[in-house]
Amino acid sequence: MTTQESLLALAKAVYPKRDWYDRHGRACTNEHTTWQAMDGPVSECTVVHFDPANNSEQAVEVLCWLMARDSCNEVCHDTIVFYPRPGRFVTPEHIAHDNTPDSLRAAIVQAACRVVQS
Repeated sequence: MTTQESLLALAKAVYPKRDWYDRHGRACTNEHTTWQAMDGPVSECTVVHFDPANNSEQAVEVLCWLMARDSCNEVCHDTIVFYPRPGRFVTPEHIAHDNTPDSLRAAIVQAACRVVQS
């Protein structure tokens, strides 16, 4: 069973360059986006929840972190996560993260929380 404290610790471990905080018992970070509108640049801040048990993209990124600790953090086109294969000097492998079953995501999150706590 995962706790909110372990999920926050996991979020900080998987995404070390993001500023994670506890918000009402959930691990959150702010995502800033800027785009060009007709009357000039527009900026927006969105709160992103860390919920890999219910988010396919986050679940696969946690899995990649388990396999290659911190060397898996590149996402391409919001559908693929790249990770290096240990001991190989070739193009990184990729895993599609769409439609990951809930039970697999829960298992990945629980395993990763145990690693973070150790």
